[in-house]
Amino acid sequence: MSITLSKLRHVVAVDRLGSFTAAAEEVRLSQSSITKSVAQVEDELGYSLFDRRARGASATENGREFLDRAARIVADVDGLGRDVASQRARREEVLRVGVAPPSLVGLLSGAVRTAMRRADNFSLQLQAGTTDRLVGQLRQGDLDLVVGPTDGFAAEFEVVPLPDLVGRTFVRRGHPLFDPDDDRPLSAFPIILPNLSAPDVARLLRRIAPTGEGFATVHVLDSFPMVSAIVATTDAIGVVATSFARTARFRNAFAIVDQETEHSIGIGVARRARWMSTRPMQSFIAALKRHPVA
Repeated sequence: MSITLSKLRHVVAVDRLGSFTAAAEEVRLSQSSITKSVAQVEDELGYSLFDRRARGASATENGREFLDRAARIVADVDGLGRDVASQRARREEVLRVGVAPPSLVGLLSGAVRTAMRRADNFSLQLQAGTTDRLVGQLRQGDLDLVVGPTDGFAAEFEVVPLPDLVGRTFVRRGHPLFDPDDDRPLSAFPIILPNLSAPDVARLLRRIAPTGEGFATVHVLDSFPMVSAIVATTDAIGVVATSFARTARFRNAFAIVDQETEHSIGIGVARRARWMSTRPMQSFIAALKRHPVA
């Protein structure tokens, strides 16, 4: 037999109210249940906690020290419960999301708009960075979710898979690649890639140039507006999400290098597996599924 927290609550209630009957009413149990709890604690201790009288109960000399200590324990546990509830409420007020690499941020606009429209009194905080940095922040609890390539997430995280990010290589209109008299291969031109993990970069380059020839120059830039401005004014090759490549704005200035070739990267949203999911987290993940990065 052991002295449980519920039994401590019972003996503390009897001491505070001075009555087995009043204690039973407060904790919503029968008087016999309270009497049994007190008797079990007394059996464990080896002495009586209360002097029973017709009009109530009062602490014995031996019981006074135990009852005071029990009251402090119950108060500490109740305070801890209130603190946990308060922290939980604060977690429900703010959703901290990391996006890696930063070039993905622009593709989340649909999900972000949906989440903000449905943000029932929670604030969305979005930041971009490298996968390693954001995963570290997720691990230590500074972020609630990280959206990015699934290859960058460790097994310790719970990862909700999203549709693959499908990209196409693109160049400016009038690029030498479309000049029939220019026989330079694709790899002869500089290419600009997003800041992906090393395996993703290597995999992407192999898909773009499957014959194995290495690119003369590989640049890594996370700002797609900057990438598009560079591609529009140079012979550099860029990578664009298929969804944006379908827009009139894109087609007016750029051209897809190979209409038949797509480059896909597995994308997911990660959270700490051992931590309970909050309502804002669930809402944002639902928005990502509705408006996937594509």
